[in-house]
Amino acid sequence: MNLNDEQIDAIGEVLNMAMGSAATTLSQLVNKKISITSPMVDITDVEQIAADFEDNSIGVMIGYEGEIEGSSLLVVRRTDGSIIADLMMGGEGNPELPFDDLAESALQEAMNQMMGAASTALASLLGGRINIMPPQVINFDEQPIAESLRQIASGNEAVEVFFDFTGENVFQTKLVMILSEAVAQKMAQMAVSKAKAMVNTQDDTISMGSSHSESQSTLSQSASQNINNINQQATTSSFPQSSFQQSSSYPPQTQQQNQYNYPPPPPTYQQQPQVQAFQAQFQQLQPSPQGDSINIENLLNIPLELSVSLGNAKMTLKEVLELRSGSVIELNKLAGEALEVMINDELIAKGEVVVIDENFGIRITEIISPRERLEKI
Repeated sequence: MNLNDEQIDAIGEVLNMAMGSAATTLSQLVNKKISITSPMVDITDVEQIAADFEDNSIGVMIGYEGEIEGSSLLVVRRTDGSIIADLMMGGEGNPELPFDDLAESALQEAMNQMMGAASTALASLLGGRINIMPPQVINFDEQPIAESLRQIASGNEAVEVFFDFTGENVFQTKLVMILSEAVAQKMAQMAVSKAKAMVNTQDDTISMGSSHSESQSTLSQSASQNINNINQQATTSSFPQSSFQQSSSYPPQTQQQNQYNYPPPPPTYQQQPQVQAFQAQFQQLQPSPQGDSINIENLLNIPLELSVSLGNAKMTLKEVLELRSGSVIELNKLAGEALEVMINDELIAKGEVVVIDENFGIRITEIISPRERLEKI
């Protein structure tokens, strides 16, 4: 695989920042501090990778589109996958959680959110459009890892990136990302090009600053020379020195003083035309014939949204994922309790459900006063 040390370092730096964004997203999902740091990039034989993760491992296949085309494979131990899935379902991170369809769905959602954040960070760092396909969770007990590696690696080698993957007082393990040669090459190329462009921009800025300083120095020298020429012309004028007699009340000045210490000319003032000012006149306001009353007629045609609340309930993500057709959700309303009638999300009345022909309706049983209703609208 044709990757030099500079490209390998670039891949490590880019993935370190991208997976840092992924860790932040997972932290917000499970309400625990998650960190993904210290990437180690290596080019490894595909058969060796398959042997390392053949048993007790779970893979997440991720496809890229846009500036980067190809796939990568995230690999974690099954116990770590169970911990993440349990955290996603509101648990404390049970490593013994059976990795069934429910746990697989929870892990897939976690990886979808994480890699979405990572792709956004990659696009920002590398300066291009990078999107990901929906991640696919693969149980290597059911589908050997060799089949997944064949989808990634076109030859006998692949890029393997190891991360320190830790969760607050829950787990401390390794997260492995396996990149195809095409993805690694493109990622390294974009990273190196971006870095060189930034260096060139800085060099141009420094060069422009140096050129600006030289121009200022040249202008300063030219201005000084012009001032000296003017002063010399003033002292070597064609008028004889005897034509100018100094007053006896002033001490005689030397030629050096006359050359540089000219007295400033007296200030001149231009007389401004007189402006005539008049006192502002305002028309006296007349009281309204209706006094302070509110004209309700102007408000009667404003549309309002009416809704009836049957109740609500709080559920964990695990309970939501367990919902099936026929599931019953218990609300916080008692049977027979009056329902709340809302106008623009403001409570104005209570009532009971009735049936009108084939439609539901609400019969008002309790209502607040008109003044209170107007204050709430």
